[in-house]
Amino acid sequence: MSDSNLDLAIIGGGPAGLTLALSLHQKKVDLSYAILEREHYPRMKTCAGGIAGSIGHILDDLELEMPDPKLKIEGVEVRFRGRKLELEQSDIGHVVRRDVFDGGMAQAVKDRGIDLREGCDVVSVKRDSDSFIIQTKEGKIAAKAIAVCTGAAGLMHTSLGLGEVQKRARLMMTEGPIGPHEASDRYVFDLSELGRGVQGYVWDFPYRNAEGAIAMNRGVMDVRLPNRAAFPKASFPDLLDRRAEEAGVSPQECMRSGFSERPFHPSASYAIEGAIFVGEAVGIDPLFGEGIGEAMEMAQIAANSIERAFARHRTHGGPLQFKGYRKKVLGSHVGRSMRVLRIAGRLAYGKRWPKMVRLLLEHPRIAQNYCRFFAGHPLTKSAYFSGAATLAWTLMRPAPKPERLALPK
Repeated sequence: MSDSNLDLAIIGGGPAGLTLALSLHQKKVDLSYAILEREHYPRMKTCAGGIAGSIGHILDDLELEMPDPKLKIEGVEVRFRGRKLELEQSDIGHVVRRDVFDGGMAQAVKDRGIDLREGCDVVSVKRDSDSFIIQTKEGKIAAKAIAVCTGAAGLMHTSLGLGEVQKRARLMMTEGPIGPHEASDRYVFDLSELGRGVQGYVWDFPYRNAEGAIAMNRGVMDVRLPNRAAFPKASFPDLLDRRAEEAGVSPQECMRSGFSERPFHPSASYAIEGAIFVGEAVGIDPLFGEGIGEAMEMAQIAANSIERAFARHRTHGGPLQFKGYRKKVLGSHVGRSMRVLRIAGRLAYGKRWPKMVRLLLEHPRIAQNYCRFFAGHPLTKSAYFSGAATLAWTLMRPAPKPERLALPK
């Protein structure tokens, strides 16, 4: 790649970077910008692929459709040591492999004439006077500003001298055949390993593979809270092998991969002079690890901030500052949601986890309201107040013993 000059370099071509470029194009912002993506589409991405129904309005805004092959999900099952909570929500979302979802968005970017540079592997970013010098394996690119859309990867934070405010969540997943008795239309969240070695949950997400056949993504997420050392530590490979066997599937038929996620934190890096962070570069849902919808919603906010920053820069000069971006994110629907989910995650996976499991089992309306929220339905004030009151009462009660929560054998 030859040297080039840009107003804005969007580093990372996942949902955050692609949505940002599509939003700038839709707004007809007068900037030269390009997406710098390390891989070539369609590229594999380690991800369970659960996509909330709540992103429907974003897809409509961008004139996009959910790509095929996709699998419609119509409910949720929450498990805890033999007990089961079944929740119906016909529009809760879909499961789409990330190579399919990202590839569909990338094709829309190309169709609209947006500069998408595949195979552009960024190795470092350095500030040089009033611009950034982006070193790729093919050459150098100069940009007045950068949008960091690199997911959980820490290269950009390190290059810009920024630290992490918390540990990243640790995840592992397998993809393989669906078991003969496993449901193909619902998300399964299993909390049984809380207190046994997982500070988080285990999931089963059905999906359609490249041939369109239904398969199963099984995985485990450990959020690694600050008190993680006080909890036992499970072997993720052994845990996932056991779950496959319990489903009637040979572990040898499943492909395993590990990855990390950056949970949302209000004190994360949102923007510095000339650089704006979007999507998982800021953080994702700390309770269930959902990141696609959050990344897309944040990218729309970032597009507005970028447009305003360049307009100020052209009128008044001076450095490019993304003023108010953090406040806009935290005050938005996605920001308010993630702050609430962060509190819920610290309660659900910390030392109070037995109380939170009891809350779900005794008050299924709490979980049903979350399903409605995930599907994109606004909750009433009474639902918020009722949920807060129920949570407060649950936390005041003595903690139950885990064995009393489990189904007697």
